[in-house]
Amino acid sequence: MSEESDNEVRISPAVRAALCVVSVLLAGGLVWTVNQSLGWWNPGVGWMSAKLAAKASVVLFVGLVALLAWLKKRG
Repeated sequence: MSEESDNEVRISPAVRAALCVVSVLLAGGLVWTVNQSLGWWNPGVGWMSAKLAAKASVVLFVGLVALLAWLKKRG
């Protein structure tokens, strides 16, 4: 069980941290852009921004990790 597979994708902690930071910044930029364009800077819709930022950051992070895994597997 402790044997490691050659196909196993290993991402260093520094790369994971960088991906997380980039994902959060992208999600924040997305939320800011949507709020700015739709004029949602009212106090009542702050929870929508928070939910959108949380979901977008998770989706972006998972997508980036999946992309890295696909590229590593492909090449």
